[in-house]
Amino acid sequence: SNLFSNVSSCIRKKFLAHIPFNNDIVFAEDREWFIKVIKAGYTIVYEPNSIVYHSHNYSLKYNFKRAFDFGISSNKWEGQLNLENKISFFDLLFRFFNHIYRDYIFMKRNKISLKFKWLSYGAIWRFAIFIAQWLGAHYKYLPKTIRKKLSTAPQMFNKQ
Repeated sequence: SNLFSNVSSCIRKKFLAHIPFNNDIVFAEDREWFIKVIKAGYTIVYEPNSIVYHSHNYSLKYNFKRAFDFGISSNKWEGQLNLENKISFFDLLFRFFNHIYRDYIFMKRNKISLKFKWLSYGAIWRFAIFIAQWLGAHYKYLPKTIRKKLSTAPQMFNKQ
């Protein structure tokens, strides 16, 4: 797998001292660390029985900016792994509809009222996030002033 999230992970202190996280990275430092670990010949073990509740109460505007930064990071790190799955518009479109379907199934399984209001709100939310990821993946084509407005960390564009 090419996915590692530090939301629920366990890393030996000695190992972390050997391959530390890069504190200069604004977003997706866990993905950059994952690449260093894999390139060093180590393996990441996924434990499906690990349970974590992880939540944020971010506004749509802030989540849009996070998704933009994620789009930048995803292409950067996946490019370092020489993967062929860079973010394309069609990939995001597929993921958008897949997430909407999964939202529907979640609501149905948990007996949450399937009101049009909630499904349409979820669709708008997902669409905004996926557009932000796509824009982030193609940030080099955007003017610096736009990049700064779309990011949670506009200072990262000062060097560019």
